[in-house]
Amino acid sequence: MKKVLLLVLPFITFSSFAQNSPQAFSLKAAQDYAELNSFSVQDKKLGYEKAKKQILETAAIGLPQLSVNADYTYNSQLAQTPLPDGFIGPADGEPDLVAFGVEHQTTAAFSLNQLIFDASYLVALKATTVVKDIANLNTEKAKIDIRSEIANTYFLVAVTKENVRLTEENVKTLKKNLFEVQEYFKNGLLEEQDADQVEILLLQQEGSLESLQRSLILAEKILKFQMGISSDADVNFTETIETLMSSNQSDSQLLSEKFDRNSHIDYKIMEAQRLGSKLQLQNQWNTIYPSLSGFLRHTESNFGNDNFNAFQFDQPWIPGTALGLSLRWNVFQGSGRIARIQMAKVDLERVDLALDANNTNLDIQYETDKSNFENALSNFNTQKRNLALSTKIRDRTRIKFKEGIASSLDLTQAENQQTQAQGAYFQAVLNLLNSKVQLAKTLGM
Repeated sequence: MKKVLLLVLPFITFSSFAQNSPQAFSLKAAQDYAELNSFSVQDKKLGYEKAKKQILETAAIGLPQLSVNADYTYNSQLAQTPLPDGFIGPADGEPDLVAFGVEHQTTAAFSLNQLIFDASYLVALKATTVVKDIANLNTEKAKIDIRSEIANTYFLVAVTKENVRLTEENVKTLKKNLFEVQEYFKNGLLEEQDADQVEILLLQQEGSLESLQRSLILAEKILKFQMGISSDADVNFTETIETLMSSNQSDSQLLSEKFDRNSHIDYKIMEAQRLGSKLQLQNQWNTIYPSLSGFLRHTESNFGNDNFNAFQFDQPWIPGTALGLSLRWNVFQGSGRIARIQMAKVDLERVDLALDANNTNLDIQYETDKSNFENALSNFNTQKRNLALSTKIRDRTRIKFKEGIASSLDLTQAENQQTQAQGAYFQAVLNLLNSKVQLAKTLGM
């Protein structure tokens, strides 16, 4: 028993640690998790499951239909039929009233029906398959969309994290600078204005840091919501800007990729909807044809008056059996059938028009996404160089300020310039990553 406890205790300790430690997610892991757990994807999956049940429901129409029923009737007052006077008994000047029937009647029956031919049924089977295909495509589209949404929000989290880190470093440096400047002021080496100017810079950076920290918390909550995780869950998003920039496909490969609209998910959905409209038109034409079904009916009846017991099966029951065919043919329905056929034609024409518009829109979307990515790439390179230069200028100005060569106004200008360059750089990084994902999404990559 002691050996067993020794083996179990480490496992319990490890399990407890695993439960308390935050769950780590890379970008791909977050996307994969969202594909299974996001609310939008789950909703589309349920729609797909419903479509599969609709196929079974429609197919069941062509299977044998068996129904059973039982009836009990108590005739508290039997209807009487008048007969000629003297038809029963001696004539008395009044018609003879006779009641036909019994007080109690029990009937048990079953009916078996089988559809033999119905042109609309065959089209309905095809249509339900199309409905299932559309539901499946909608699920696929939801997965593509959620992966893109997760990527965009993940990028925002990573960029904001890096921005927070650099701002924290700036605050730390400015606090140190402020302390030194105040000491210089106390010793009469610098003016009070110099110390005040550095303090203003520090307060600005502290305000920016608080705002960025709040933005980071909100971005992480949004990302967890998109993934289908509780906003209070302890989660760690592990990737940084550097890993995200390096893990994506190369820029040249993405820009040289050929666009094929036929592989785009929106095109596939429109094609499936067009097929559904064609089947709807075919179904309206098929209402011209008759439908044929077979049936088998069997009944058992029991009758009685006084002391009747419907459950006395030793009493004689009267059987009845019928076997036959039923042909239904709506030969003429006024102008209703023609109107429905014309409406189905109009619906098909509208889908064709929407398909043409969608094709043009996809081509424009590709050109737009490609142009946006090229612009974002160019702007990123510019802002990256601007940040490097402004950081270099700021660092030199800090040194010159300590040495008394640069004024507090020079330092303020350099600090503000570097802060603006840093913000523009992070925005350029975010735009580049987002535009890259959008172009890859349009290309189906």
